[in-house]
Amino acid sequence: MSNQIGTEESAPLTQQANPLRTALVRSQDFWEANGHIFTSLESWKWFVHQHKHELVECGALHYLCGKQLIRPDKMSEALERIGRRLAESRAA
Repeated sequence: MSNQIGTEESAPLTQQANPLRTALVRSQDFWEANGHIFTSLESWKWFVHQHKHELVECGALHYLCGKQLIRPDKMSEALERIGRRLAESRAA
């Protein structure tokens, strides 16, 4: 371990590169970027509520310090999977 000042290793935690900081976004920010899928914030919140357990299980939805956070890549995969499943069930 290096004790050099200014290295990432010795920098305070708040200054170190944090992969979660770039990987997780606020739920509302994800909705705003994907408004073409969910036309209202209420419909987005309802979808998340209805599929909360599946979204958490696949890593798309996180709860941290009372905030709902989204991992966009995992959420996109989950939206496609859930949407396909719902479409298939309606077509049957």
